[in-house]
Amino acid sequence: MPAAPGSRIYVIEDMRDVTAEMLKSVSDKLNGFARYERLATNKKALIAACEGQPNRRCDVLRRLLLSPPEARN
Repeated sequence: MPAAPGSRIYVIEDMRDVTAEMLKSVSDKLNGFARYERLATNKKALIAACEGQPNRRCDVLRRLLLSPPEARN
């Protein structure tokens, strides 16, 4: 694959379930906007912690599972 000078290659090194970390301090008592803000804060904290490592670009992706829980095993 040809590349120009200064090109970057992004390689996925790790994928993990961060559901528990994303839901930290999120409760049914939060209204829509407060819930959104809490999730955004949690996402930013996860990304900042990951990108604190040298040469890292990190992201938190949302994935919907459409199969029933018993089919995911």
